[in-house]
Amino acid sequence: MKKIIYSTFTKFVVLLLLLACVFQTVSLVTDCLIEYFGNDKEIYRFEKSFDDSMYMNFQSDLVLDCVFDGFVLYHKENPDKEPLEAVIERQLKGFTFENVDYRVTINDVVFTNDETLTEQELFDRRFRSYYFRDENGQIEYLTTSNFVYDYYYAELEQYKDDKIEVYSALKDEYVSECEAVWTYQKNLIYTTFRQSFSLVLVFLACLIYLLCTCGKRPDGETKQTWLDKIPVEIHICLIVLFFGLGLGFAFIAFDELVNTGFPEYMIKTMIPTVSTLAVLLVLASLFSLVRKIKCGTFLKTSIICVLLKYVFKGAAFAAIKIWKSACRIAGASMSVLKYCISSLACKTTFVLLSVFTAYTAVVAMLTIGVIDSGMWFAVLVLVFLCGAFFVSVRAKDFEEISRGASQVRNGNLSYVISEPKSEDMKKLSTNINEIAKGLDESVSAKMKAERLKTDLITNVSHDLKTPLTSIINYTQLLSELDNLPEEAKDYISIIAKKSDRLKMLTQDLFDISKVQSGNEIIVSEKLDISLLVNQSLGEHDAEIDASGITFVADIQKDVFVLADGRKMSRVMSNLISNILKYSMKGTRAFVNVKHQDNKAVVEFKNISAYPMDFSAEEIISRFVRGDKSRSNEGNGLGLAIAKSYTEACGGCFDVIIDGDLFKAIIKFDVME
Repeated sequence: MKKIIYSTFTKFVVLLLLLACVFQTVSLVTDCLIEYFGNDKEIYRFEKSFDDSMYMNFQSDLVLDCVFDGFVLYHKENPDKEPLEAVIERQLKGFTFENVDYRVTINDVVFTNDETLTEQELFDRRFRSYYFRDENGQIEYLTTSNFVYDYYYAELEQYKDDKIEVYSALKDEYVSECEAVWTYQKNLIYTTFRQSFSLVLVFLACLIYLLCTCGKRPDGETKQTWLDKIPVEIHICLIVLFFGLGLGFAFIAFDELVNTGFPEYMIKTMIPTVSTLAVLLVLASLFSLVRKIKCGTFLKTSIICVLLKYVFKGAAFAAIKIWKSACRIAGASMSVLKYCISSLACKTTFVLLSVFTAYTAVVAMLTIGVIDSGMWFAVLVLVFLCGAFFVSVRAKDFEEISRGASQVRNGNLSYVISEPKSEDMKKLSTNINEIAKGLDESVSAKMKAERLKTDLITNVSHDLKTPLTSIINYTQLLSELDNLPEEAKDYISIIAKKSDRLKMLTQDLFDISKVQSGNEIIVSEKLDISLLVNQSLGEHDAEIDASGITFVADIQKDVFVLADGRKMSRVMSNLISNILKYSMKGTRAFVNVKHQDNKAVVEFKNISAYPMDFSAEEIISRFVRGDKSRSNEGNGLGLAIAKSYTEACGGCFDVIIDGDLFKAIIKFDVME
């Protein structure tokens, strides 16, 4: 009996059976994954029943989601002011609902893709969605989906003037088709699991047998091979390496199948073959370690244990010498290993090394009958390692250049690509470094020009103040003289008015240049924004009464923020002045202050007297005015100053243009 158990033939047969289990298991899993992900419909998601299918329930909600999107688009992003029904119709026509029947009623206007279907027929189907809301805001909905998007319902509750009724359901023939696919995929996965589990049990039984019998002869003696002379640490590294290469190759193969359309028949052959080869190589090292343990040579062939043995024997000089040599070798090995690991972290290197390894393995399998000595095998391994090192070096150069180009593209113009080892790559890296250097110099020159422009405006504004003050003072003295002709008094009045306007423009230029250059001093304090808005309205009370514009204020009390009071007072004054200058006479302007989502929100809304054929970004730029004829007294700096001061104080300033409606919004974090 022992002869049969420990015979080489029995071990060989069991090893073939083990490898066959590995090959068949990997083949089953590979076929299952390809069959599952290769289907146009990945329906089965481990649900208990088809009625709980995430895929089907999601499909049944498509029309409902489309209608909700139409409502949001109509109320928030509708610059052309289309009717609600037109927006809903455009949304429904924008999608092709091949497998869904629907009937949507918006304010008594019906949209459907099948006039013959009734609401009850849609409601009685297996997968359906129903939503109803009357003109009073009463909501009723029913859906087979477990994934109800509550935020859509909350969005619709804001618009209670529209009557909505949505019926949608999946077609019966589509449901039957999907149920067949769901059942097929479920059976495929369960069948693959059962078969793979059985094969794994056989694999474990074979592995246990081989572990128990490896290295033993029928006479009870133990036998070692040339593999057992390799140190323990190298065997451990080889086990980890081959196992990782097998998994990595499978991952890359599936990735290529999904992304590049790699032929399925090659994937089905290559993955099981490479996996079986990797398991065979892992088992070779594993069995060698087991034989070392059985023969008592495990510690003797361990580099670490050998070094410790020399240390404990007291051979100090020899141990130190060996230690230094080992350190040098380890340092060089670690450098090479570190370089190889960093190279393997790159996808290009991993792909090239995997292909190179597979090619070498195929060549080795074809020549295994020719090579009959360990020397030739060692030579082949050495050639393979040299080739792998050369491939990793070239691939890492490529990855380094790719990383440098990505850094430059993302704006890191100071990044310098290290000099590659290959001459052809060196020229490419030099060109990219020169491009980055040129871009850096160009950006620096542009920033310097912008800074000089800001400094010029600031200095000119400052230098204009002294002569302008003299003009204003002398104009005031002239206006106080008696017996001046009426014509002279008119001229003096015009000079005084224009001087004041020039003074305001100069001051505005100075202020915006100062804050945009970062030289403005911000004194932050706890500020009641509600009180500040009321004070600003009071300061412009006379101008508001004379403007013909009715201000409607809705100001919540005790809303505190952290900001500079003087700067924010200027912001409020500019926004009120903007309303007085550009609003249509006889209209109303709205001023709101509220506490919303832990934010202090201040809104100014008015109807423009001029066509607003500009964007929000343009109107808040310097010297841009809503009145393009420039017939009023504005200078185009009010909104720019308001935005700059608000952001300098830590707030957010936005402008929204909706037809003739102009809205300025200020937001700050609320202080408790």
